[in-house]
Amino acid sequence: MKFPTKTARSVFKKLIAVIPKKLQKKLFGHYWAMHSPDRLVLVKEILPKFSKAGGTMLWVGCEKYTRTYPKLLEKHGGVCWTLELVPEQSRWGNSGRHIIGDLTKADLLFPEHTFDVVFCNGVIGWGVNGPEQQRDAFRAMAHIMKPGATLLLGWNTYRSKDPVLAGLSSGWFVPGTLDGLEQKFKIGEHVYEIFERKD
Repeated sequence: MKFPTKTARSVFKKLIAVIPKKLQKKLFGHYWAMHSPDRLVLVKEILPKFSKAGGTMLWVGCEKYTRTYPKLLEKHGGVCWTLELVPEQSRWGNSGRHIIGDLTKADLLFPEHTFDVVFCNGVIGWGVNGPEQQRDAFRAMAHIMKPGATLLLGWNTYRSKDPVLAGLSSGWFVPGTLDGLEQKFKIGEHVYEIFERKD
């Protein structure tokens, strides 16, 4: 299942966006997620950089295609926790380091200043949808992150308006850096942004 042009992929994504989320997952989820250009960049370029840096990390959102990420992130001695709202998807989390719960209430699930890195990729617009929910998610993430910690935010332009442009993160985060990557870059309709938690 390969698409000949970027336009065809864009039209396809917009069409499936109107299908209920559970049906999307059954029909296309695993294949599309594993082979999308933004996911390939994530797995081959972005996550290895974080893995080498180590530290205590949190991956938000567990799917079949994310099940290998904790091991990748722990390859160089880091520790990776996973967080997922849906109990049935716990099997895709990091065994022994997994919490079932809502990202917008992460401050009630983890101690303050726990994490060096939080990965929030594919959550905005896929469960954390409205501006209030998104603001709550940024607030909760900031609470559990150490001062100066890194947030990798990934979101789809066809699922959500820009939460950063809307000022939803500005109370807690400033633009950050990661060696060899731009602070904000777009791959198709997926945007990656790197932030640093304010002191």
